[in-house]
Amino acid sequence: MTRMYYNKAVIYKSWLDHDRYDQDKLSSSNCRHSVALDSFMFSTHQTGFTLIELLIVVAIIGVLSAIAIPAYQNSVMRSGRAEAKSELLQVASDEERFYSSNNSYSTDATPLITTDGTVRTTQNALFTIAVAACGGGSIATCFIATATAQNQQLADDCDTLTITNTGVRGATGTGTASTEECWQR
Repeated sequence: MTRMYYNKAVIYKSWLDHDRYDQDKLSSSNCRHSVALDSFMFSTHQTGFTLIELLIVVAIIGVLSAIAIPAYQNSVMRSGRAEAKSELLQVASDEERFYSSNNSYSTDATPLITTDGTVRTTQNALFTIAVAACGGGSIATCFIATATAQNQQLADDCDTLTITNTGVRGATGTGTASTEECWQR
């Protein structure tokens, strides 16, 4: 390909040199022909992207990221909340099993494993779960398990999730989400 281009360039240069001083051959039609020949032989194909194309791509990326990033963050918060709900239901189940054996609930979040009043942490350490006596009652007759957000989960609308021995669910937080929204999402 390079050799062919070189040969065309040599032929064109010799044609120009030959006809340079011949005014008769430089009529308007020949002049137009030489310009066309010149543009054909020495045309350079530009590669790359124009500024407009780059700006359009940047705008598209900006719009997509404005939609995708908040949706992703919301999904991460919901998955952390799902982990806390699962762990709370497990604690409630463990408390009921403990009650069936001891005729009393325990303030230990892991009643079937230890009896030292420990706090349970979810698998990804996004929530800690503690068990206490429900309001106005004693631990012998009722309990309330509370999952409290930790680390990056603190940015969620539902900071705490609760469940009682009767299965009543609750939630509190800094956002506008209701208890139903916190437990359903």
